[in-house]
Amino acid sequence: MNNDKLLEKKDLFNAIYLFLMNNQDFLNFGERKVIIIMGKIKNETFNLHHNILIKNNNTFEEYGDKIKDIIMDRYEDGYAIEGITYG
Repeated sequence: MNNDKLLEKKDLFNAIYLFLMNNQDFLNFGERKVIIIMGKIKNETFNLHHNILIKNNNTFEEYGDKIKDIIMDRYEDGYAIEGITYG
């Protein structure tokens, strides 16, 4: 998935959720999955959220409840304040 519109916060995670829940490979992989969402800017890879359990029937609100603390920690006044880089 590309973030061509430079979405942030709830809009970004909603786009990720919709992408996953409309992807047949993701849905067919099993009913329950543990996912970690990574991002990449140029040559830097970073963690958008840690491992969470997600099911095929989770609503966006349920997904959001699992990651809301991460969003609060990573953003302040709409600006990213933290990223975990891996190289």
